Amino acid sequence: MLLDYATQVRVLGLNHPSTAVTRYNLAAIEIHKGNRDETLRLLPDSVDHGLPPWAIKEMPTDPDLKSLHGDPRFTALLAYASGRASSSKVNEKQ
Repeated sequence: MLLDYATQVRVLGLNHPSTAVTRYNLAAIEIHKGNRDETLRLLPDSVDHGLPPWAIKEMPTDPDLKSLHGDPRFTALLAYASGRASSSKVNEKQ
């Protein structure tokens, strides 16, 4: 069963990985609509609220985000997200 984003937030919570993936997907939709700033607002939120490490690892090669390559904000986001994913893996091992 698919839930809309507002329902996911209400039922699963803002920090649930599924909710974070949905927010990431919303960012991908926004970039296709030409809303670069909205995309760059949504992506860090998805990282901060539980985007799984596997999804973070795929961000640099995600074809939906290709138009962001070369944008310093996206480059900074990738570095930040990589650090978050690394710390998540360390925390999972403890």
